[in-house]
Amino acid sequence: MKNKILALALTLSFLSCKNENPNVYLKLDCESIKELMDRDQELRKTKLQGQFFPLVDSIMKSKGFADGLDELSEIDSEMKSEIWAEAKSLKRSYTEREKQVLDSLWAIQNEIDSLNTLHVINQIEAFGIDSLNAIDRKCDENSLVIFVHCPDGLKEKVSEVVENNRDAIGENRYNHISWHLKGR
Repeated sequence: MKNKILALALTLSFLSCKNENPNVYLKLDCESIKELMDRDQELRKTKLQGQFFPLVDSIMKSKGFADGLDELSEIDSEMKSEIWAEAKSLKRSYTEREKQVLDSLWAIQNEIDSLNTLHVINQIEAFGIDSLNAIDRKCDENSLVIFVHCPDGLKEKVSEVVENNRDAIGENRYNHISWHLKGR
């Protein structure tokens, strides 16, 4: 009798897992879009940023622009050219160890990009592009920028989603995504 009850319980458990809605964990609100965008940019803004822009930021601060890069639009083109040239001259080659660390970080970022891409595709499939656009407007975001970082293995799927929703995506976002999909 115990074996029959155990078998029944296992069968019911299996069937309930099999029928579980995969979209039950998807959310479409400002918080979920913010989390998505933060995941997309966290490593890019810190450990993967490269040398150039932090150098530009430091040089600007040394020249009296307390907010560094945030004040870039306030400097004239001549000073900008000088700062760019100085930053380029200060860049150095990475050591082998630094290259290994960067390669490892890029591997992690590529996994994040895959998951983010699949997440946005699932949101579009579950809620529709119009709902995603409405949340993006409400939250002042562009979650489709995730597609600009999609890995090669997902480009075909992203291309299909983008083509199927081209009108709702809009020409500028469509062109930006296509630029990435076609090899920049």
